[in-house]
Amino acid sequence: MRTSDGRTPANLDLFLALDQEITATEKKHGILVGFWYIPRKYNTIADRLAKDAAKCAPTALPRILVPTVIPVLPN
Repeated sequence: MRTSDGRTPANLDLFLALDQEITATEKKHGILVGFWYIPRKYNTIADRLAKDAAKCAPTALPRILVPTVIPVLPN
């Protein structure tokens, strides 16, 4: 994986580890995990928490991602 300018994305190892954990959890529990972009103006609590966390972090994500779990029903 590379960015548009050919560099390795920041924290790629963490995102790949997260992807593995999500995949394992989906298989183990028969669920789908998704992330939804919620504009800050519609989620003021998450915006405040994200801003507080960003003060302590070396870098911050440009958008707020909210995890969503969707049960997978048998056919």
